[in-house]
Formats: sequence, C-alpha cells, structure tokens
Amino acid sequence: MSDRRIEDLLIKESIDVAIMISSSLMHDYYEHKLYKEEILLYSTQALATVYDGKIDTSSIDFSDTLIHEDLKDILQRQMGDVFNIVPNRGKKIKYLKGNLETIRNIINHNGGSMLLPKIAIPYFPVHQRARIYPFLGLHPELDVNLISARGFEKSRSIKRLIEEILDVVTERSLN
Repeated sequence: MSDRRIEDLLIKESIDVAIMISSSLMHDYYEHKLYKEEILLYSTQALATVYDGKIDTSSIDFSDTLIHEDLKDILQRQMGDVFNIVPNRGKKIKYLKGNLETIRNIINHNGGSMLLPKIAIPYFPVHQRARIYPFLGLHPELDVNLISARGFEKSRSIKRLIEEILDVVTERSLN
C-alpha cells in the first residue's frame, strides 16, 4: 500500500495506526521505531564473488537491478557509494512501484537482481531462497516504524501494540 493511501486512511480515521518503512507522510504523526530490517539481494545472475553465502558488491551488475520505489531514497543514503563506485555496465538501475512478488516475477522472467527486506524471505518459494544473499561488508537496513495519528495517541495501547508486533516479528525471524 502506498504512503499516500496510508495517509488517506489515517486522515479519514479508517485506520488508527500503520506499519511503514519510512515516514514520508505530509501531516504530523507520532512515529515509533519498531526495529531495523536488513536489506538483501535476490539475483538470477551467476554471482562470482560470494563468500560464506554473502555477496561482494563488486560482483553485482547493477545495470540489471530493480529496486522498489519506496526503497530508493533510503538505499541511496545507505548505499550511495556502492552505486557510484561499482564499475558496472551502464548502471541502469530501475525503480518500480508494485509489490515485491511482481518485481520478483519480472526478475525471474527477464533475469537480473532486486533488493528486498529480509522479512520477505518466507514468501519466496523454497527453491528461490538460494538466490537471496546478504551483503558482505555492507549492512543496508530499513527503519520499520509504527505510525499513528496525533488524535489516536494512547500510550498504553501503543506500547502493547508494539510489544505484540515485535513478538510476531521475532517469532517469524526465528523460524
């Protein structure tokens, strides 16, 4: 769901809170940091430089990389040097809107790579998980936040909701 759609729902009071990777909302909201989510590489390419299951950025052909539009600013801040110093063929990084499954299907059909949050791994078919790599030396990550409208703020309710969300995320990451 887009940031704009989430903001519309918050304004209309159709929802009280939302979980978002980055708050680019226009109005004033409470933002509670939940956790940091690691970013990984999914690639159909033969990657030459993999050490202990981690990928060295020098072996990534960024000319065939798709990145979700919502990750663009965050990743450019954290990985800007990688995009600028990696000698690759054309650097035609493409930014797309849509869900990660659609982007993964485009990669599977046309070849290439994409960046994705670690929490997406359970939604990948088991045979495709071998194509997911953490970065060697880099640790790009997203801040995952709980956003609530100013009028909703009930500190005990928010605290309990945060605890429950973290319990679910922790349990999922252990499995």
